[in-house]
Amino acid sequence: MIDILLGALLGLVSGAFGAFVLYKIVKLLGPAENTAQGTALTIAGFLLKWPLIFGLGYLSYTRSLMALFAFAIAVGVVYSATVWRALRVGFFNE
Repeated sequence: MIDILLGALLGLVSGAFGAFVLYKIVKLLGPAENTAQGTALTIAGFLLKWPLIFGLGYLSYTRSLMALFAFAIAVGVVYSATVWRALRVGFFNE
């Protein structure tokens, strides 16, 4: 049971980080004024997103296969919520 909760927690953390970086990349491409430091941090976060997701996924896998399954579900839930939110506010209509 602890393995499943740990996998889900790691999935939520990595999914939330990935969704946040995706949000920052979209904001970076927009018409707003961007600072050099903010741009550098966003690019660094984007480059670290996939290694973080794969690393935490591997950590879940070392606990148990059920932890990896919970990790994958949690990442999927976060990304689904991100797309739902974008659709709800009309993000894709602009």
